[in-house]
Amino acid sequence: MKQLIFTLFLAGVFFAGCSDFNNTTIPANSQSTVQKIKMPAPKNLSVETTFTVSERIAGNFGGELLLDGFYPSTTGDVMIEAELIVPSGAYSGEKVLSISNEGQFVEVSLDPSMQFDAPVLLSVRMDGLDLSDVNPETIQFLYFADDGSTESVTYDELIVDVENGILGVRNAQLTHFSRYGFAK
Repeated sequence: MKQLIFTLFLAGVFFAGCSDFNNTTIPANSQSTVQKIKMPAPKNLSVETTFTVSERIAGNFGGELLLDGFYPSTTGDVMIEAELIVPSGAYSGEKVLSISNEGQFVEVSLDPSMQFDAPVLLSVRMDGLDLSDVNPETIQFLYFADDGSTESVTYDELIVDVENGILGVRNAQLTHFSRYGFAK
């Protein structure tokens, strides 16, 4: 009996580990689906494509967090810029806030997971992207939930320059930290 249970357990682990789960296509709030935009591949395997910045910010005073990253890719140089503005009164106490881009998708992750009393503002710009398969009219800047759902984000400006490989958003209003990025 123990062998049967162990064999079933191993089979379950095998099938779960080998499943073809692809998180690049995720359902939106509507019936349609969106597809995350991928970052260009690095020029070689030794190139660092993960960028993170962290800073302690007091919520009652507010502050600013800046992320700058750069790497050579197979299609040219990729630049990643993100700015987070925390207004005074956004939360109580001091917290270490982080912005990161893990190099796989045109998105940023913001930590720690938390809700804000007043929205924080996020601006992101990424240059050197391959947008040859992108329709500029369908580009969106979204919140990506862990369950695969998405939510629209309010912002001042969406920048889409397919010819020069640039995507950006200015002053996206965030009420919580999570993963935010561009989808087509």
